[in-house]
Amino acid sequence: PALTFDATLRAGARTAVAQGRAVIRPDAQEVRIEHVALGNNQIVWSNENNDTVKLDYSGGMVKVDHMRLSSGSQHLTLDGTLPISGHDPAVLTIEAGDGDLSGLTDLLLLTRKLKGRLTAAARVEGPAAARSISGNVDVQNGAIDQLTYQSLVGKAHYANQVAKVEATLTEKPGAELSVTGTVPVADEKSEIPGDETLALRIKSSTVGLQVIQALTDQVSDLAGTLELNLEVGGTLKTPRVYGELAVRDGTLRVVETGVRYQKLNTQLVFEGPIARIDRLNVQDSDGHTLTASVRVGIEGRSVNTFDMQASLDDFKVLDNRLGNVKIEGNLTLQGGLDSPQIEGTLGISSGTLEVDRLLERLTSN
Repeated sequence: PALTFDATLRAGARTAVAQGRAVIRPDAQEVRIEHVALGNNQIVWSNENNDTVKLDYSGGMVKVDHMRLSSGSQHLTLDGTLPISGHDPAVLTIEAGDGDLSGLTDLLLLTRKLKGRLTAAARVEGPAAARSISGNVDVQNGAIDQLTYQSLVGKAHYANQVAKVEATLTEKPGAELSVTGTVPVADEKSEIPGDETLALRIKSSTVGLQVIQALTDQVSDLAGTLELNLEVGGTLKTPRVYGELAVRDGTLRVVETGVRYQKLNTQLVFEGPIARIDRLNVQDSDGHTLTASVRVGIEGRSVNTFDMQASLDDFKVLDNRLGNVKIEGNLTLQGGLDSPQIEGTLGISSGTLEVDRLLERLTSN
């Protein structure tokens, strides 16, 4: 039997349209899409030149016959066969060219603001139970929220639950952050490969602290410099990190608390099962200071011992619609997470809390 379809889906400013027919038989299914489009008020992706999109499924294989979607100069092409089950090998290729990341951000409703021009390619091959994936990506004149960069170039290969990666982020000429090495990857059952070893090298010249924006959206308004040289070994269950990470004259705002910090200077030293900060200095927006030193013992993927000394001088920890709070004191924490020893004094030097807003926040989350 054949089924003809003409469907339109709308969600906010986004619209998806598909027109075509499907043929369903006991041994195979065929889908022919004469017109497909996905877009919003700014951008529309559709099948190029209204060429029919051909999808076939039989014998545990999905076959895509040169499907090409485009929007102006942007294009995405899929061609080949992807095994869903069984032991027969197959190959699927994916190519993307001149992709506008800002347009895709709006179209896909991503929470992070991306910019740049994307070129990428990937190749998926092998049977369903033993796929290998290789690919490369190139982004020029990109941005992630407040982080702007000249280029991001990388390639990766995955096979037998191990991924080999090689990537370089160039913030500007002479300011680069690179990641190279191999990482075990959990299988479809989400099991962590316990015996496969990590071998990662993460290294940078002096780059802007804004590169942290690529990892988290919990801090903003970043400035200052970052320099790191790390080697990650061991396994996913028991990783070992060696090397140093230094922040100089850092500035940031913690999104959750609203507090802005400045003149952040610190150096983290990783020595396998030990991580330490010999000295951390930071000021709040009023110039009041926090000074600390930290040493933690790491077992597996968890902290099992710690030794921290901290001194706070009218230091701001909250500055948003929930209130404004400053604390002061001297504190020492030692021992393990199951039996910590805490000594010293810590108090609120000044502060206000909007109790109604705080209760609303707590009960709505």
